[in-house]
Amino acid sequence: MNSDRCPGDIHRSVVRGSFVDGLKNGLWTFFYRSDDKKLKLTVNFLNGLIDGKVNFEQVEDNSDKDEPSSTKLSFVANQRHIVGEVCGLLRNFKFCAMLDDNGRPHKTWSRKCYDRENGEWRIVEEWNHGHLEKAERQMTIYGRTERINPSLCQQLNELIDNINNNMLSIVQHGSLGGLANIPAV
Repeated sequence: MNSDRCPGDIHRSVVRGSFVDGLKNGLWTFFYRSDDKKLKLTVNFLNGLIDGKVNFEQVEDNSDKDEPSSTKLSFVANQRHIVGEVCGLLRNFKFCAMLDDNGRPHKTWSRKCYDRENGEWRIVEEWNHGHLEKAERQMTIYGRTERINPSLCQQLNELIDNINNNMLSIVQHGSLGGLANIPAV
């Protein structure tokens, strides 16, 4: 993230990329910064359309916690839908998920977690084209499995929906020459 700020500047957006024949082509990077949030979206374009891999990073300053919350997603966008494997960090914990060709939760979603009380544990959710088949917490230290409500998919879906409905449409906007500001998410 670019740390240069003007006095009184609360929000800052920076966009880097190039046009060929009035269309976005090649690697584009979108930055957004406010007092408590930093966003970075890196997208590859071909003739004005998103082409393949997308990387999203978000760092939020949580004043009530010791360290900032970090989310880093890597995924493939196909006609403005997020599809395939989604991997990275979700609020500082490793996760991996799968979306079908229509962007619906599919196969195994997992997130490794750690807390002082329970040690290391995992959340595992099994999905079949958007339908939940099971959700459980696997307690490594105790060697047991507990049924839980599907929180992981809900958290990822909220973030993915936000990227899909807001960020990707902003990135797509301006393909014919204009640049859009990246609003707070």
